[in-house]
Amino acid sequence: MLAEIALEADTGRYGESLAEATHPDAEPTEYDFPYYYRAVGPFTNQAEKAAKEAEQAFRKNLPDGVDMPAGMFWEVEKVER
Repeated sequence: MLAEIALEADTGRYGESLAEATHPDAEPTEYDFPYYYRAVGPFTNQAEKAAKEAEQAFRKNLPDGVDMPAGMFWEVEKVER
Protein backbone atom coordinates (compact mmCIF):
# COMPACT_ATOMS: atom_id res chain seq x y z
CA MET A 1 0.00 0.00 0.00
CA LEU A 2 2.74 2.48 0.89
CA ALA A 3 4.67 1.53 -2.24
CA GLU A 4 1.60 2.28 -4.35
CA ILE A 5 1.18 5.68 -2.71
CA ALA A 6 4.86 6.48 -3.29
CA LEU A 7 4.59 5.41 -6.94
CA GLU A 8 1.51 7.59 -7.48
CA ALA A 9 3.29 10.54 -5.84
CA ASP A 10 6.19 10.12 -8.29
CA THR A 11 4.02 9.63 -11.37
CA GLY A 12 3.25 12.61 -13.58
CA ARG A 13 0.28 13.32 -15.77
CA TYR A 14 1.73 11.32 -18.67
CA GLY A 15 2.81 8.29 -16.63
CA GLU A 16 6.39 9.53 -16.38
CA SER A 17 8.52 9.38 -13.27
CA LEU A 18 8.55 12.90 -11.86
CA ALA A 19 12.00 12.30 -10.40
CA GLU A 20 13.29 11.56 -13.92
CA ALA A 21 11.23 14.18 -15.75
CA THR A 22 12.27 16.98 -13.41
CA HIS A 23 15.95 16.01 -13.37
CA PRO A 24 17.92 19.08 -14.52
CA ASP A 25 19.92 16.99 -16.99
CA ALA A 26 16.78 15.71 -18.77
CA GLU A 27 16.83 18.86 -20.92
CA PRO A 28 16.95 18.14 -24.67
CA THR A 29 20.23 20.09 -24.93
CA GLU A 30 22.05 17.84 -22.40
CA TYR A 31 23.49 15.38 -24.92
CA ASP A 32 25.53 13.44 -22.34
CA PHE A 33 22.35 12.43 -20.45
CA PRO A 34 20.68 9.18 -21.60
CA TYR A 35 17.19 10.58 -22.20
CA TYR A 36 14.98 13.64 -22.62
CA TYR A 37 11.27 14.20 -23.14
CA ARG A 38 9.44 15.52 -26.17
CA ALA A 39 5.77 16.08 -26.86
CA VAL A 40 4.01 14.10 -29.57
CA GLY A 41 0.57 14.86 -30.90
CA PRO A 42 -1.81 16.55 -30.82
CA PHE A 43 -4.41 13.86 -30.38
CA THR A 44 -8.12 14.13 -29.71
CA ASN A 45 -9.49 12.19 -26.79
CA GLN A 46 -12.95 11.46 -28.14
CA ALA A 47 -14.33 10.65 -24.68
CA GLU A 48 -13.10 14.00 -23.33
CA LYS A 49 -14.50 15.76 -26.40
CA ALA A 50 -17.94 14.18 -25.90
CA ALA A 51 -18.02 15.28 -22.25
CA LYS A 52 -16.94 18.84 -23.08
CA GLU A 53 -19.53 19.12 -25.86
CA ALA A 54 -22.26 17.88 -23.50
CA GLU A 55 -21.21 20.47 -20.91
CA GLN A 56 -21.19 23.25 -23.50
CA ALA A 57 -24.68 22.29 -24.70
CA PHE A 58 -25.94 22.23 -21.11
CA ARG A 59 -24.46 25.66 -20.36
CA LYS A 60 -25.93 27.09 -23.57
CA ASN A 61 -29.43 26.03 -22.46
CA LEU A 62 -29.20 27.60 -18.99
CA PRO A 63 -31.31 30.71 -18.49
CA ASP A 64 -29.41 34.01 -18.45
CA GLY A 65 -27.81 34.68 -15.09
CA VAL A 66 -27.97 31.04 -13.98
CA ASP A 67 -24.64 29.34 -13.35
CA MET A 68 -23.99 25.67 -13.85
CA PRO A 69 -24.32 23.91 -10.48
CA ALA A 70 -20.99 23.40 -8.70
CA GLY A 71 -19.58 19.92 -8.98
CA MET A 72 -21.59 18.92 -12.03
CA PHE A 73 -19.78 16.66 -14.45
CA TRP A 74 -20.45 14.23 -17.23
CA GLU A 75 -19.39 10.64 -17.58
CA VAL A 76 -18.97 9.04 -20.97
CA GLU A 77 -19.81 5.61 -22.22
CA LYS A 78 -18.51 3.69 -25.18
CA VAL A 79 -21.40 2.98 -27.58
CA GLU A 80 -21.23 0.13 -30.06
CA ARG A 81 -22.24 1.07 -33.60
